[in-house]
Amino acid sequence: MRFVPAARELPDALRLSGLQVSAELGGRSSRYTPPVGRISRLAAHPANGAAGGTHVAPEKKTPSQQRPLEVSGAMSSPNPNGPRVATPAHRRLTALTGTFAAQVRIWHRGEEPMVGTGVITNTLELGGLFLRQIYRADPSDSPFGDFEGRGYWGWNPLQESYELFWIDNASPAMQLQRGNWEEEERQWVFRSPAGADSEGRPRYRITQVILQDSGHYLHKTVLRESDGSERPLLEIRFRRKAGR
Repeated sequence: MRFVPAARELPDALRLSGLQVSAELGGRSSRYTPPVGRISRLAAHPANGAAGGTHVAPEKKTPSQQRPLEVSGAMSSPNPNGPRVATPAHRRLTALTGTFAAQVRIWHRGEEPMVGTGVITNTLELGGLFLRQIYRADPSDSPFGDFEGRGYWGWNPLQESYELFWIDNASPAMQLQRGNWEEEERQWVFRSPAGADSEGRPRYRITQVILQDSGHYLHKTVLRESDGSERPLLEIRFRRKAGR
């Protein structure tokens, strides 16, 4: 019988989070901010009343209803109330689609990294607006047993940032992280709070997802201390499977 460690036994509660380390680092975790709801434009039309021809005044509009929504990089659609159309920012995620073998290294407080392998499958869904991720660790060599997770990437034009939502079987927590694309380096960079040090100064978790070529990409996560020093938490090298 193979022993599968419980979530609380994971070192520093390290776990893959959107293919990123999620660690209990001694501080408070960031609070989830619900995504902005869908905004539709309403139009009021004058109408005639009964046989007497009484004019019915149109419903009063608020200032936000009187002006069209202007958002930089907003999604476009032929029908303002219809399905949204993916923008170039959404289509950039196409580079990550496919099935990839994963080589994983996880560090725990300066020790030698734990090593494991797995497979991730990334597919575009809902009209190309979201990248769905399904990750499964190889239980024969995974340091955390039968680890698996689910993630979604998307571009939020209201926040002008990429958003990554992740859940897995190592924790009941749902996570939302935000980041941006850097064209020159061909990478996404995510920065999220990671608690505070012993003196109460903030620390941050920095994640890079780097496009190397059409068959490979690299994921790196470090913990950045308040003094600017960094230590590695996670590195995953992805190699596209043949024909995928």
